Amino acid sequence: MIYAFASVLAKLSITGSAESIPHIIKGPIIEILGAIVLGGLLGVCFGYLIQKVHSKKEVLSISLAAVMICAGLANHFHFSLILSNLSLGMIFANLFLFANRRSVESFDFISLPIYAIFFVIAGAHLQIALLPTMGMLGLVYILCRTFGLIGGAFLGATISRSAPIIRKYLGLGILSQAGVAIGLAIMATREFGIMGQAGRDLALMVINTIAATTIIFEIIGPIATKFAIRRAGEIKRAR
Repeated sequence: MIYAFASVLAKLSITGSAESIPHIIKGPIIEILGAIVLGGLLGVCFGYLIQKVHSKKEVLSISLAAVMICAGLANHFHFSLILSNLSLGMIFANLFLFANRRSVESFDFISLPIYAIFFVIAGAHLQIALLPTMGMLGLVYILCRTFGLIGGAFLGATISRSAPIIRKYLGLGILSQAGVAIGLAIMATREFGIMGQAGRDLALMVINTIAATTIIFEIIGPIATKFAIRRAGEIKRAR
């Protein structure tokens, strides 16, 4: 949701156009609300369809169709592509628990190559020559993301009155970076890459910052997660 507003402000700063506040926020609000409504409606339809079939092949086919239809409609109506699919999954998972379990199991057969393709596409945008010029930006991003996740998890756990052990260690368990961050970075590359040299420079900076720091977080993240669940008592040291 924040990305929708931030991208509009970034585009205005590149074009230099002066827009009124209501006009600026109108587009992101429509994009966000439209994505939530679209994903929610498709999630309900998807759930009822899944309940009518039984074989794993049929479940997989309908699941893929739901994702593709959601992506196509979101792209046609200029809604948030990622938020639409997130809404679809959220509604489907919470309203149709048994059907959701069957859908997840069917996706397990094809998830590995999809993950591989996703990261290959992200890595293909990484330009090694630009890394030295973005050292400080990358460091700021790493620090802000780390403190944001740990602090946000602590604050959320405190507000919800979760156990002290969750407040202390939940943030360390979610440092790994993948999925949405990379997806948004690729979207930024597509949206800003057509806005002249300034847009292309911004797109390159975003995708390279995210891709480079993903490597760091995917090294640090699993180590921090193992430390957190061990200190939380969820696993025991092997003897």
